[in-house]
Amino acid sequence: MDSNNIIKVIDAPCGKGKTSWAIQHMNEHEGRYIFITPFLDEVNRTKQSCQGFKEPSDKKSSKMAHLKDLLDRQENIVSTHSLFSMADDEVLDLLRLGEYTLILDEVMDVVHREKISGHDIRLLIESGWIRIDEATAQVIAMDRFEPYKGKFDEIIEKARAGRLIYFNNTFLVWEFSPEFFTAMQETYVMTYLFRGQVQRCYFDFHKLPYAMLTVTGEYGDYRLVPYDPDTADLEFRQFAQENIHVYEGDLNDIGKTGLSFSWYEKYNRPSNRLLVRIKNNTQNYFRNIVKGKASENMWTCFKDTQTRLKGKRYTKGFVQCGARATNDYRHKKNLAYLVNRYAHPGIIQYFESQSVKIDQNLFAVSELIQWVWRSQIRDGKPINLYMPSERMKKLLMEWMSGEFTG
Repeated sequence: MDSNNIIKVIDAPCGKGKTSWAIQHMNEHEGRYIFITPFLDEVNRTKQSCQGFKEPSDKKSSKMAHLKDLLDRQENIVSTHSLFSMADDEVLDLLRLGEYTLILDEVMDVVHREKISGHDIRLLIESGWIRIDEATAQVIAMDRFEPYKGKFDEIIEKARAGRLIYFNNTFLVWEFSPEFFTAMQETYVMTYLFRGQVQRCYFDFHKLPYAMLTVTGEYGDYRLVPYDPDTADLEFRQFAQENIHVYEGDLNDIGKTGLSFSWYEKYNRPSNRLLVRIKNNTQNYFRNIVKGKASENMWTCFKDTQTRLKGKRYTKGFVQCGARATNDYRHKKNLAYLVNRYAHPGIIQYFESQSVKIDQNLFAVSELIQWVWRSQIRDGKPINLYMPSERMKKLLMEWMSGEFTG
């Protein structure tokens, strides 16, 4: 197989120089590039650092229409995950014709379970808006005289794009087309702890070959080298040990078991004693333990319980527990991580149907590190962390000490 068709996964921690390598590479090597990042400031950085790169805009039409115009003109492009995830087959064909190199900054949401009940799926089928291909389980939007207008607009649109699967006649799975990673001249994915992430499972599920690399060197002389899980993040983990001050005390008693999504779902009722206790503990931590200003406090829980757990001195500092696409919280120094992270059971079932397994512990650490690094620690400054989940605290300590790696 042509080595260019093997996806290059650049696995390195925040601050190691992944984006700097990408800018250096795009400036030094001729070709057509599409650089996709979750960060708007990285979009601006790329436009400033790489001459001639264009960003899709919605000034004259939609961003997607402008993206297609730029691809048709074979421009170098920088854009966001959110726009690229909506790319259709026309975008795919334009990328293929342009012989583009894709550089993906951070993994994308490449597969997820749709929030629609089995009853509503059957209703759409019975009313003739969608049908299920018996051979592939693909959801197909039916042509009707009048277009669908209602609460399932997004489901119909995703079916029309050919991106939905009716898995085991049970639930809908949305998938980003794997062809976007094979149609390119070259593909690079830049992330950290890739082996614990859903996109690694997605590559294995679709049998997309990839090579693990990391970045070394310094400004102006960055290089890619083979990835060694024992040494690639050694300094990063040591820095984390010295600069993440994890709370140890009685406020952790609530986290000996539970705090997973299903646990919160079970107790998500007004004035539930356990949720009230978590809220009170969090308020106590921010007010009396770290005594931080409200502007310095950052917290997370599962979104469905956000309104029950918000409290004085921290409500406005909420950051979703899966957050990657923001640098807006790099001034936060006091953190409360109120969840026990697991991959979605439906997605686990989906991958396991092709004997692909996800390491739940490495997944949890990967998600935790991404969230923590939204704060001021990304600028080399220490942070305080309240994390009542006994499991998550144990995993963080094991990761920092090198007991398990990516």
